[in-house]
Amino acid sequence: MRTISYPGFQPAAPTTAAWLTAALLSALAWQSAWAADVAVTIDAASVKQTMDGFGTSQRMFNDPHTFNNFDAGTKRAATVMTRAQEDQILDLLYTDLKLTRVRTAVDVPGFEPVNDNADANVADLSKFDFAWKGSDGYIDLVKRMMSRGLTTPFRHGMWERWMSESNPAELAENVLVTLLHWRDAGVNLEYYSLLNEPGYSVGSPEDPKRTASGAYMRDVIKILGPRMRAAGLTTKLVVSDDIGPTDAEARSRIILSDPGARPYVGALATHLYYGTDCSALQALGKQYGLPVWMTEFSSGAGALQSDWFGWAMLMHDQMWQYDISAIDYMLGFFGAWTNENDKLIALNTSGTTYTGYTLSREYYVTGQWSRFVPQGSTRIASSSGDPSIKATAFLANGTLAIVGVNSDASQSRSVRFTISGMPFVASMSAVRTSASESWASLPAITCDASGFTAVLPPRSITTFTSAAGPVTGNVPPTVQVTSPTSGSSYSAPASIQLTAAASDQDGTIASVEFFANGQSLGLHRFAPFSWTWANVPAGTYALTARATDDAGAVTTSAAVNVTVAGAPTANQPPIVAMTAPSDRANYTAPASVPLSVSASDPDGTVQQVEIFANGVSIGIHRVLPVVTSWTGVGPGTYVITARATDDQGATTTSAPVTITVHGTPPVAAAETTAAGADPGGAPSATCGMGSTLAFLTLLAFLVPGWKRRSAR
Repeated sequence: MRTISYPGFQPAAPTTAAWLTAALLSALAWQSAWAADVAVTIDAASVKQTMDGFGTSQRMFNDPHTFNNFDAGTKRAATVMTRAQEDQILDLLYTDLKLTRVRTAVDVPGFEPVNDNADANVADLSKFDFAWKGSDGYIDLVKRMMSRGLTTPFRHGMWERWMSESNPAELAENVLVTLLHWRDAGVNLEYYSLLNEPGYSVGSPEDPKRTASGAYMRDVIKILGPRMRAAGLTTKLVVSDDIGPTDAEARSRIILSDPGARPYVGALATHLYYGTDCSALQALGKQYGLPVWMTEFSSGAGALQSDWFGWAMLMHDQMWQYDISAIDYMLGFFGAWTNENDKLIALNTSGTTYTGYTLSREYYVTGQWSRFVPQGSTRIASSSGDPSIKATAFLANGTLAIVGVNSDASQSRSVRFTISGMPFVASMSAVRTSASESWASLPAITCDASGFTAVLPPRSITTFTSAAGPVTGNVPPTVQVTSPTSGSSYSAPASIQLTAAASDQDGTIASVEFFANGQSLGLHRFAPFSWTWANVPAGTYALTARATDDAGAVTTSAAVNVTVAGAPTANQPPIVAMTAPSDRANYTAPASVPLSVSASDPDGTVQQVEIFANGVSIGIHRVLPVVTSWTGVGPGTYVITARATDDQGATTTSAPVTITVHGTPPVAAAETTAAGADPGGAPSATCGMGSTLAFLTLLAFLVPGWKRRSAR
C-alpha cells in the first residue's frame, strides 16, 4: 500500500538496492521470448455485457462514523480536514482511479423521523429534514465528485422506524420527496435503490433493522413509478440491493413479474455477504433485459477473500462468469480505525488530527480495470486454457483492453493472447499490479498478425491496452423506431409500447436505449428491443432509439412524434357493498360477526377497503374480496359500513347494515353499591341494564385502556 503523510509523519523510502532488484526482476519476467505455455483467446465478435462502471459506497468527510469521533459543539466529526485535503482524496478516486459511480449512505432515523401527515399523497415538507446527512451534505459532495468524472450517483433509501409494510404509499412518498429535493438542488438521480439490504435483519437497539418482502417493494414501486413520471422524473429504480444474490433474485423476481412495477426498474443489484454465486440473478437479468450490479463488498468481508489478490479474483469472476455490469467497493475513503480492507483509501489520524492517507492494495487492483474500462465499454468473449490464468477483455470506441490475472502463487506463466473478430492491433501498452508493483508501466508489446505473447508473474494483474481511437473501418449500426408510428395519439395517463429494429453489418448490437424529448426512458441489451413507457402525462414527445455496436459506434434513429392528450373524463369512484352480515341480523355476546365486502372500480383499481362499526374503524383490508370476522363483540346495536378507496383517491361508502348483539340480563346488585352509585362517581345501574351494559362494552372496545369499574 502507498502511505502519504504530512510533515512529521513521512514514511521511510525504499532503498536504492531494493528498487533496482525489483526493477531487474520485473524486466526479466517481461521477457516474452519464452515459449508460451498458456493459450488465451479473445473474440471481439462475441459481445457480452455493457459495463456501467466502477464505484463505491460513501459517507461524508465530517460524518462522525468516518473518524469514529464526535465534536459535541459542531455535532460533526472531531477530526476536521481542510477543503484542499478533501479535494486531494476526491482527485485520487475520480481523477486517478477514474471511478464513475457512488452510492451515498443513509442513517436511521433519517430525514422523516416522524410521519409528515396521514395522507401519503400530500407531503408536508416542513417535516422533512434534508440538512447535512439528510441529503444536503451529500448533494454538495456529489457535485464535487461530478466535477472530477463521477457520472452515476445513486442513493439508497431506508425504512424510518415508524414505517411498516402495511402502508407502501408512505415509503413511495418518502422517495418521491427525496428525488424532487435532489433535482431542485441540481442533481438528477438517474438511479435510486428503495432499501439497503432488505433481507438483513440484524441491527442494534438504536438502529433496528427489519426485513422487507418483495411484495411490499413491488407495491411501493407501483405507487412510486407513476408519481415519478407525473413529476417529470426519469429516475430508474434499482432492485433489490440485497444482502446476497439469493435474496436479491427472490425479491427482484416478485417485483419484475408484475407488469405494473416492471417498467420502472433499471437495474438488478446485490451485495455478496451471503455468497458470491450470481447465476440466478444473471439469468433474471437476461430474462428482463436488465444489467446486474454488485453494489457493496470488500476483500475481507465474510472471509470470502483473504487479501487484495482475492479481490482481483472476485472482480474477474463477477464480470466474466456472471456478466456483472458494475462493481462497487464497500467504501471509497474512510477512517483508518476500521479493518483496512473495507476502504480503498484510509484516512489517518493522530488523536483527532488528520495526518494523511494510505492507498490500499485494493485501490491499485480496482484501477487495473477502472482506469482502462470506461463506462459504456462492452465486454467481449475471452477464454483460457489454464485455470490459473484468467482474462477479461473489453472494447470501447475501438480501444481494446485485456486484463490478465495469474493466480499461481509461485510460477510466472508465458501466455499467448490470440485476438480475432476485429481489425489488426499493432501494439499493446501494459500496466501491472503485484505484491511489489503498483500500476507499474511496462514496455510496449509489438503484436503479430494474430496477437501477442506476454509473461504474467505470480499473483499479478496486468492490463494490456491497444492504441486509442476508433477501429479502422468499423461501420456504425442502423436503428429505427418501428412502434409507435409518427403521428400516433394517446390519452393520459398513457401506456406507450416502444419497439426498435437495430442491426450492425460488421458486428453485433451491444445495446439500444430509448429516449423521449432527449430524456432516457430505458436501455435494453438483448433483442427484441422494446420498452413499455407507462403513465405518460399529457404532452408532445419526440421518441428516438440510440443503438451502440460492439465496437462502440453509436447511431440515433429518426424521431417519431406522438401526442398524449389531456386527462380523460373525471375519475369514477369505486363501487362497494357489504355482503355479510345481513341487515338486522341478531347475535349473542360475545359474538363473532362475519364481515364480507365486495368492491370494484369502473376505471381503475381499489386500493383498500376500511370497515366501520358505529363510525369507528375496525379494520383496513387491501386484498379483495374482503372476507373476515369481527370477534368478541359485546351487547349492543351496531351500524356497519365499508368505505372503498380507488387508485385516484376517490372513496365510496357502502349502504349501512344494522345488527344487534344480545347479552344475558345481569343481576342488578352486582353493578351497584349500597348507596346506589359507583364509587368512581358513575351513575348507578339499577335499571335499564341491557342498554347500559351494551354502552359500557362498546366504550371498552372503542377506547383502548378504558375499563369499567366493578362494584365493591
